[in-house]
Amino acid sequence: MGRMDAPASAARSPQLDIRVGRWVSAALVAVLAALPASPLTLRAAGQAVAEPSLKAAFLLNFTKFTEWPDDVLAPSAPLVLCVADSDVAAALDGLVAGRSVNQHALALRRVKLEDAMRTCALLYTSKLDDRRTAQLVSALAGASVLTVGEAQDFAVRGGMIGLFVDDGRMRFAVNRDAVQKTRIRLSAQLLTLAKIVKDAP
Repeated sequence: MGRMDAPASAARSPQLDIRVGRWVSAALVAVLAALPASPLTLRAAGQAVAEPSLKAAFLLNFTKFTEWPDDVLAPSAPLVLCVADSDVAAALDGLVAGRSVNQHALALRRVKLEDAMRTCALLYTSKLDDRRTAQLVSALAGASVLTVGEAQDFAVRGGMIGLFVDDGRMRFAVNRDAVQKTRIRLSAQLLTLAKIVKDAP
């Protein structure tokens, strides 16, 4: 499992800040540094990071700090990232090509929500309404699929991780109860940087 070092102050205000010099995840910086510089310059240099590319970088980092059971993700088996968003898939395509995480080759699969997705290691979807989120959560019940969605309330509605923007920064919420219903394990470093939420009443 990789390291995601964060200052003690991050525990008081957990977030991934995309500005240089303020609690930026070392792993996230490494990913962004490997991308083409022109559209993906950090805000400290006067330009915002392109949103689909930033989301793609977060997804890649999530794989580095997640453990799947061996009977789901066998040693050296490919780690399949399923993406139901064409822009994020296009941004992620260049990131995963030829890369591996913990000796698992990364593979990108573009999917629709109607597809069978229980063989995905990670699933990213664009913003869904309550009904479609409930359908997705039900369809993947018990499966070791890390579900990531757009909007903070995706996690509140039973998804595992929700990406959202707060005060100009990309952040993420984690529903620990949803994660614990599977055999997936998220690293303590990742949880320290997350906003922890629970299912809505």
